[in-house]
Amino acid sequence: MAKRMALGTKGKRPGMFKQAVERLIAWSYSRWKDYEKCPAYCKFKHILRMREPDNDAMANGTIVHQLGDKHVRGVLKKFPKELGVFQQEFKVLQANNAQTEQEWAFDRAYNQVSWFSKEAWLRIKVDAHYLVQRARKAATKNRGLVQTTVTIVDYKTGKNHADHAQQRSLYALGGFVMYPDAVEVIAEHWYIDSGEIESDTFLAKDLPKLQKQWEQRTRAMLADTTFVPRPGAYCRWCAFSKVKGGPCKF
Repeated sequence: MAKRMALGTKGKRPGMFKQAVERLIAWSYSRWKDYEKCPAYCKFKHILRMREPDNDAMANGTIVHQLGDKHVRGVLKKFPKELGVFQQEFKVLQANNAQTEQEWAFDRAYNQVSWFSKEAWLRIKVDAHYLVQRARKAATKNRGLVQTTVTIVDYKTGKNHADHAQQRSLYALGGFVMYPDAVEVIAEHWYIDSGEIESDTFLAKDLPKLQKQWEQRTRAMLADTTFVPRPGAYCRWCAFSKVKGGPCKF
């Protein structure tokens, strides 16, 4: 059998046609958490876009977020029991005309871009946030006569985990970038199941530090082209594991 090369390959050496390098060009808190759990899991989920089967926890989280959005916007007449003991806290969101289900996206220079932009490098979803503005005694070099505080709220179903503090710091980063005149950002997690609230306050001067921290945390993930599996206890529940018929070798 005669063998020949396509006309478009004339003059090219064998091996020059290689599969495009697979890597992440944008990140979010959830992508970073998935990568920390296992690089291979992150690849299957976010690059190859393999779906995981739905479960009760995911369904419950979706319901809570949908009800929270509708209640803050005044669509629901009665407070949903699914939102637990947070009726007073949701009244505060309504009283402050909180915006809900916002999608913030930024390029590498932290300029705001559209969510689906090719320039989007960081994406942050915000369940609810509102601004409170107070008069300052005097203007300063970088701040005017109005002092703005941004409060960002994330509804959580499930357990309170210490590493959620990292997510609150990312919310603060996004808040300062979205509202450059803000003097502080209050980032909160409302744990619907337990009734707990975790709250951290960040000052405007913290922004450069937060940017540096997150750039360092995500550097390995954004440079990775191999996504080597990191086997561990999580393999027992991973939908992509070998025992569950997935593509992973573990």
